[in-house]
Amino acid sequence: MVWLGDFNLDIGDQIRYDISAETGNGLQVGFARPGDEALQVVYYSVKNLRQQGSPLQCAAAFTFGPPTESGTYCLFLRSVDGTLGNVQGSVSITSADAA
Repeated sequence: MVWLGDFNLDIGDQIRYDISAETGNGLQVGFARPGDEALQVVYYSVKNLRQQGSPLQCAAAFTFGPPTESGTYCLFLRSVDGTLGNVQGSVSITSADAA
């Protein structure tokens, strides 16, 4: 698992994922509360398993909102099956004020 940083998220913020891996069979990206290193509860998470002959990719868009509360969340990326290799892509967070 890789922690990609802490982010302050507010109601109405736009979250977009577009992450791919050349190797590995499963990939998950999302947010957890600080200190939840076991990922007991995840927020705005996308998990995908590789389908035969297809790339491994997590792509999604969300609007941050209720019942989730504004606050600090930790962005993570992890393998759910096999070792990930050549991971690339982007995560963007657009503030509700800028949208």
